[in-house]
Amino acid sequence: MIKVFYDGSCSLCSKEIAYYMKIAPAGRFDWVNLATTPEPFIQLGYELTEGFRLMHVQDDQGNMAIAVDAFAALWHGLGGFWKTLAIIIKWPVIYSLTKRVYMIFAKRRFKKSRGSCPVNPR
Repeated sequence: MIKVFYDGSCSLCSKEIAYYMKIAPAGRFDWVNLATTPEPFIQLGYELTEGFRLMHVQDDQGNMAIAVDAFAALWHGLGGFWKTLAIIIKWPVIYSLTKRVYMIFAKRRFKKSRGSCPVNPR
């Protein structure tokens, strides 16, 4: 089962994850809201702040994917069009660009949400 660790305190993140939940194959994903259930993430040895900062997805083999790689793992698990998008996003030029864009977006999103984030950022 693919575990998706997401920032449930972020309205944008929650809306996006709700959409994925709606279209996901039954029994394929374990959706872990870090705002309400941080323990599974912490038990894996990760800092909770990093979970709020960047998307994390653990695949069927237990490998953790972070940021753009997390979206690729999630989309791959959704299948169909999303699996194709997961493959395309890994193409070198696209991957390099999306990594940069995601990191800029994630940094700004986290900075703006610091007041509502359940953990204290460093």
